[in-house]
Amino acid sequence: IRFITIFALLILFNLVTNADIKERIKINSILNNIQQYHFNPKPIDDKLSNEIFNLYLKRLDPNKQLFIQEDIDKLKTFEFLIDDQIKNNTYTFQQLSQHLLKKRIKKIKTIYPIILGKQFNLFKNETVTINRKDASFFNSENALEDYWHKLLKYQTTAEYIQLLDKKKISTKNRTVFQKKLEKEARKSILESTKKYIERLEQETEDEQFASYLDSISNAFDPHTTYLLPSLKEDFD
Repeated sequence: IRFITIFALLILFNLVTNADIKERIKINSILNNIQQYHFNPKPIDDKLSNEIFNLYLKRLDPNKQLFIQEDIDKLKTFEFLIDDQIKNNTYTFQQLSQHLLKKRIKKIKTIYPIILGKQFNLFKNETVTINRKDASFFNSENALEDYWHKLLKYQTTAEYIQLLDKKKISTKNRTVFQKKLEKEARKSILESTKKYIERLEQETEDEQFASYLDSISNAFDPHTTYLLPSLKEDFD
């Protein structure tokens, strides 16, 4: 596996403060490395653009539980333009992706405490698809909110059952709703969801851009990976 890094430009990075210039230097460095060291580099064309587009979206929202179709439609205008952006040293697609993602994360951050602030009817049958990798993106904000309501209910139910086992509640008494345990289960899921949202929010701009660069690298070659210099040092 080749780890494409930009250590040759680290001194320049320390002198450059404009983030836009830094990102352009990174893109140039990756392309130069691939063109120089890859035995059969792919042409930078619409086909490559499509591959980068799909790889990057999978990285941003692998379970399709953040974006809605409206967001994807906006991003699709770049599906066959990423190759042009690479050649022109621009990255509007990546910037728009992060803008839309932050918007959805902010929305989910608003709704999940409200959902978990109310008691669930755990005996009401509902269905939710947990693994959504092959599903379509939700067609509206309401559909996304409904999914999160069902997902959090599912997680709360699973936690509730674990608490029943932990408290050694008999099979006979499990048919009786345990209000305190349901509340305890919601509190636990509230904390785990809070940590999940915090992880998404705490991702730095460098880490976000590194993910985009890694998608570009992988599109050229699945065995080629981009690592942030700091991560490369840890790996070594």
